[in-house]
Amino acid sequence: MGLVLTAVGLYGVVSYNVSQRTRELGLRIALGADRRDTLWLVFREVTMMGGVGLIVGLPVALMATRLLTSLLFGVSPWDLSSFAVSAAVVALVLMVAGWIPAKRATAVEPSIALRVS
Repeated sequence: MGLVLTAVGLYGVVSYNVSQRTRELGLRIALGADRRDTLWLVFREVTMMGGVGLIVGLPVALMATRLLTSLLFGVSPWDLSSFAVSAAVVALVLMVAGWIPAKRATAVEPSIALRVS
């Protein structure tokens, strides 16, 4: 349940932040940037953000499970498959959350994107 709540919240925050950059992306395209390069720029930024989050979050999660051992039933505190699946789901959600709004923002005509307030 916690993974689902994390995925939904993460998708909402990341997609909102990327959609707020529509004007910036429209300006880049209006100045001659390739739509594909602009899309990859956003995708790289979201991937870097997710990578930093996973690098910081996994050790913290490992420590937290060690402290909460008495509350874990049927799972060891060092269950690597649970951590791997959780990290993969979070990474996938991040990629989709960045890709969809960036694709939509780069598909808009630059003149229309610049008029959005």
